[in-house]
Amino acid sequence: MVAFSKELIVTIFTDGSSIKDRAGMGIYVKPGHRLNRSIPLKGKCAGFAEYAIIKIAMDDVLADPEYCKARIIICTDRKDLIDKMNGTAKQTFKKGSKIKEIYTELQASYRKFKKGQITLQKVDAHTNEKDGNYYADKLAGYASGKENDLPKGILTNYAEELCNYEIKNLNQ
Repeated sequence: MVAFSKELIVTIFTDGSSIKDRAGMGIYVKPGHRLNRSIPLKGKCAGFAEYAIIKIAMDDVLADPEYCKARIIICTDRKDLIDKMNGTAKQTFKKGSKIKEIYTELQASYRKFKKGQITLQKVDAHTNEKDGNYYADKLAGYASGKENDLPKGILTNYAEELCNYEIKNLNQ
């Protein structure tokens, strides 16, 4: 475990989205930030996407030389996920659930942080206020096909090209 800075605080918004047989995941920090992501998934549900994107956000932070030592706040609109991670809700999943598998991986990523370094925070969903959750929702929606366009400057050029490439391959 790494020591962490109580002065550097990074707030990360995450969201999942689905339409038909396709899901999308979004991570948003601030406009054009290197950790912002829009990731498409084929054959997955929004619930899976919500769990998976938090794991991806944690892994991205752990791999980042600056942020691995920061105090991290991950904002999500999935209260059930927060309650399960905090131990205030039963960790029940349907037999053979892919969500259970990703939840186990999420827990493993969570344990890599120093005690008190990371907090999961509940935010309201779909408020239409142009806050971090709004942009995470847009990123997830774009990857799932619910959104046709991304707000300008939300992703780095590389991340936008990668997302568009992944979406094109899913559609083939």
